[in-house]
Amino acid sequence: MLIMKKHFTQLFAFFILLVPSVCCYGQDGFPDVFLTTGAGSDWSDPASWASQDNVDDGINPGSDGIPDGDDEVYILHNITVSSNQEFGYLEVNNDAGLSSPTFLSLIVNAGDTLTGIETSSTGNFSVFSSNFSNRYARAFINGVLTAKNVSITSGGSGGRAWLRPQNGGEVHVDGDITFSASTPGNSLLNTSVSTGPGNKVYVSGSISGTGRIVSGSADRSTFIFNGNSTQVIPLNTSIDAEFGSIEISNTVNVTTDTSFNASNLLGYFTVASGGKFTQGEYKHLFSDTVANAGDYVFQDSIDFESSFTNTGTFTSSGGRINIAGDWTNSGTYTY
Repeated sequence: MLIMKKHFTQLFAFFILLVPSVCCYGQDGFPDVFLTTGAGSDWSDPASWASQDNVDDGINPGSDGIPDGDDEVYILHNITVSSNQEFGYLEVNNDAGLSSPTFLSLIVNAGDTLTGIETSSTGNFSVFSSNFSNRYARAFINGVLTAKNVSITSGGSGGRAWLRPQNGGEVHVDGDITFSASTPGNSLLNTSVSTGPGNKVYVSGSISGTGRIVSGSADRSTFIFNGNSTQVIPLNTSIDAEFGSIEISNTVNVTTDTSFNASNLLGYFTVASGGKFTQGEYKHLFSDTVANAGDYVFQDSIDFESSFTNTGTFTSSGGRINIAGDWTNSGTYTY
């Protein structure tokens, strides 16, 4: 279950409240709560931050005044991560009412990593925007974001919350991705922007809620399902899902809640070595190449509009196969 901190209210009074600290699982041993000040724009600049508990404030001996892996972090002004950084809990929060900016952005630069330090209650990442019209909370990941759970939340009908790996960026989620919105387009996981290598999203848990996944084209992003318990790819839920390419690395099982087609899967589909995919009763259409190096089980129809390569175990329990391209089999096909 996703563990979330309570979002800050629209009242600026919260700036002076003392928020309870997380436990000392620390990176520097000074657990604290940090709010951005607007006086700086880089994560590594102490001027960017205000310590709320006066623990990791840069005054106490050994403290540096910069958030790290045992701290709660609330982004209320634009911040850029230009070196490897860590957090205990992080929220990009555009919820300060009419005085909040139209666009609030967290940017992780290419080559840099922002890592949530995982414990039973920390390591979570949130993008949250209020109900005020056209208030955007955005996280642009050009480097790597690693978190335990990720939530993308827009308040009411006016807020917009975006998480966007771009230009070869990667998001690694060792848990769940949860959307929340009045309409799907207000909470957005957008992987469609890439001028170089495709973007990657790794998820080991569930994808749920009301939101939208946009991939743009086959070569711009890959979603890797790599959990160690059964995962369901959401195609028939309140998530408006458009996947670029998909890779199955889960060694237990991955399935879907309805059929793949040309609009919800734009690119290739791969079952990696050691991975398992069960098609079940759905009729899948693959418009791009399909490769199975793991364990693929199906019982209904498959339309391969391109090629299919099997180097693993491909098992049918009475299904029908249509193929427009080449079938290359050096594995095991059982029917």
